[in-house]
Amino acid sequence: MIPEEPEQLKLAADLFPQAVIRGLPDFSCNIHSFGCTYWTALGQHAGFSAICEMPAPNAGVAALKGDNVISDSAWFAKTQDHPEALVEFERYSDEGDGGKLVSKVQNLLLGYWRWNQQPKLLVVAYWTKGLRNLPNHQSMRAIIRNGFTTAARESIPGTRTVGIRFFQFVF
Repeated sequence: MIPEEPEQLKLAADLFPQAVIRGLPDFSCNIHSFGCTYWTALGQHAGFSAICEMPAPNAGVAALKGDNVISDSAWFAKTQDHPEALVEFERYSDEGDGGKLVSKVQNLLLGYWRWNQQPKLLVVAYWTKGLRNLPNHQSMRAIIRNGFTTAARESIPGTRTVGIRFFQFVF
């Protein structure tokens, strides 16, 4: 489903040379904006109707549980009204940012349930300034498998029917 593009960045270099070739300065949320736009462009390039900042409906098992769910990018097959993939893009500096990535994984799982278990792939893409130790991917996979409890003590079930992929971008 995901082209080999994230490993080679050819599409990114063509569409966003200021980010990939010259380097994008880090201020405000500009790198996050680039990431959301890149993942949406990648989905479109792969043949999907990809939408940036896509809210999930209040439907399904987790309809009214947790916060609102807005995926950074959602990829729809052109003949469907539900996404095939949900993508989140976030900064990761060190273990102190692990909580931000965990909340992104929780958002993906909530989105999965609100889209009535239709997404086939969940993606957490994170960017770092230079090389960093990787976040704990196993603990984030466990959230998808086992679920979690919201701040309001609502139980969100896990699932073993959807996969999660991780991508690290180094700026």
